[in-house]
Amino acid sequence: MEPRRMSLSRSWIKEQHFVLKHVAAILVLFSCAVTGAPNYNKIFVIGDSYQDNGNRDPNNNTRTVIGNVNQPWKQPYGRTAGSPKGRFSDGDKVLSDYLADSLGLKPRPYRVLGDNTQPTNVNDGVNFAVGGSGVFPNLGFTKTGDQIAQLQVVLNSGVGGPYTPTVRRKSLVFYGLAGNDYATFLRNNANVPLTTLVQSAITFAGAVVDQATKDLKALYNLGFRSFVVGKLPPLGCIPTSTFNASTGDYPACNEVFNLISTAHNTNLSLSLALALPIDAKIIYLNNQVAFSTVTYNLTNPGRLVPCCTGLQNGRLCGDVDEANNPQYTLCSQQDQGNFFFWDEFHPTQVGWKYLYNLYLDNSFFTSFPGGFPFYTYTDGKSLKSFLGV
Repeated sequence: MEPRRMSLSRSWIKEQHFVLKHVAAILVLFSCAVTGAPNYNKIFVIGDSYQDNGNRDPNNNTRTVIGNVNQPWKQPYGRTAGSPKGRFSDGDKVLSDYLADSLGLKPRPYRVLGDNTQPTNVNDGVNFAVGGSGVFPNLGFTKTGDQIAQLQVVLNSGVGGPYTPTVRRKSLVFYGLAGNDYATFLRNNANVPLTTLVQSAITFAGAVVDQATKDLKALYNLGFRSFVVGKLPPLGCIPTSTFNASTGDYPACNEVFNLISTAHNTNLSLSLALALPIDAKIIYLNNQVAFSTVTYNLTNPGRLVPCCTGLQNGRLCGDVDEANNPQYTLCSQQDQGNFFFWDEFHPTQVGWKYLYNLYLDNSFFTSFPGGFPFYTYTDGKSLKSFLGV
């Protein structure tokens, strides 16, 4: 589907930031304040490619419409790290890695749970995230509900345990969605008129949020009490949404598709606030606001351009033909640090580091009357305080 977009409006951008900030401010008034400085010694990760630290099978050459199953194990992925590391990144870190690093943890990918040669510690926790997954089956990648079922098996087996109720309460769960359910929905309805398509997608957001809420409730019922929840990025600013096939460039965010992210993120916060008991501690990584610090920086002409992308429609970063000839273009390694997006969907490692520093430090924040601090990128709370780092 060729992306359809509206022209970029500075007033619209300011209005969206105003709405997002004040909706989050209202939500934080109803949230339970974080006290003390918890130090988590285990982390369990549920999600997709923004969290996947090596769960795609490197020996499976099956191709889907979003690339080969073993794509993150093939060049040029991992090129700044020296070799592919199973991440959808040019390096060896994605968002979940930075979060775990803050706690001094290296959770093991579920795929290699029984492999003692892996340079990760099963006692640090387990990462179940699989690139391409969502709350619904989509392309067959392990959906979040099935990842939670895998977690339950691990908890019951005692691998890395014992996981007593006390241990679970002191463990951290990172749950995140990057939009694969919506990408599938939009792809399956590509011939629907734009207005109807977006209205339908916003309605569909209700089903996605309902299932995500059930996932978090299931995790709570397993005994976990502390959750880092990743919100959707601005879906209209991802390179697959901004690419103009007729001109071959990436001129502007698709503001219509960004409405889907706003609907999902607002509904998710409200749904979890109502669904989870008061002793559940939640902090959000607001990818929509954080990504926007780059994607709406109009002084940077390359803000939306990926370093690596397929040569033609239907081709993706890392694709090769039958003769093993690359079917993608790649920026120079010298210039790679100037790119925010690595491929059609994911930030570079430098991009992730920039974003995570926003989440961790919240160097930009506003104060409400009375000096109340509001941390913009984590919807009101301090991530440092939450993590105890």
